[in-house]
Amino acid sequence: MTANPNAVPFPVDRESQLLSLGLEAREVLAEIAPGVSFNYWTFNGDEKSFRFRAINPGLYIYHCAVPNMSERMSHGMYGLILVEPEGGLPEVDQEFYVVQGELFTAGTIGRPGLQVFDGGCMLE
Repeated sequence: MTANPNAVPFPVDRESQLLSLGLEAREVLAEIAPGVSFNYWTFNGDEKSFRFRAINPGLYIYHCAVPNMSERMSHGMYGLILVEPEGGLPEVDQEFYVVQGELFTAGTIGRPGLQVFDGGCMLE
C-alpha cells in the first residue's frame, strides 16, 4: 500500500540469533482504485515480541491475532516472512513477495470516495 516494492531487505545470517523488527500500527488512507480510498491499519509503535525457530524453509504470513482477526486482516495488518533454505536461494536481479488480501466495504464497486469496512459483508 505504501511500501516501496523494491525495498526487499537483505537475507539474514543462518546462525542462531535474536532479531529485532520494529513494527508500528498506523492508519493510512490509500487508493484501492482511482478516486476510491480505504483506511488501512498498517504495522509500525505497538510493541510485541515472540521467538520462533526458523527450521523449515518457506514463505510465511504473519498477522494480527486479536479477536476479529479477519477485520484486521481486511484492513491490511499482515505481511510475509521468508525463511530461505540452507545455502540460500539462487541469486536474482529483483525479488518481490506478493500476498493477496480481501477488502470488505459498504460501498459498491468503483464508487468514488472513502470506502468503509463492512463487517456484514465480511461474514457473508
